[in-house]
Amino acid sequence: MDLFNNTVTLYSGETKSDEGGMVVLTEECRLLLAELRRGKKPEDFLFTRKNGEVVKGFRGTWEDLTETAGVPGLLERPQHDPPGVPQKTPRTVSGHKTDAVFSRSNIVSEDDIRDAARRIEEGPQGRSLGLNA
Repeated sequence: MDLFNNTVTLYSGETKSDEGGMVVLTEECRLLLAELRRGKKPEDFLFTRKNGEVVKGFRGTWEDLTETAGVPGLLERPQHDPPGVPQKTPRTVSGHKTDAVFSRSNIVSEDDIRDAARRIEEGPQGRSLGLNA
């Protein structure tokens, strides 16, 4: 995690697809991750419980939270394609590589990934002002 350049490097063999990659953080994500890093050593895991135990999955907790919030199945909805971002970019960021989840038709550059983060950060206001055209 490089908080100065707002990036997270995903190493080959350590992702769902076993392929490496890079994620560009929005400012909000960078601030949240910086807070998670507070007080930890470089070799410590980012997501840990109060007792130091590594958190290996979030699905059960996420399902409980979305059910309580009245939006069950939120992970199953197509949230991976923000308006104005090429479809291949979120696929690359999320690590999906099969047609069962996303098609594999486009090549995504680092600039595309940075542009996607910028567009997400601008949100609906940037889109309504035509900044995401």
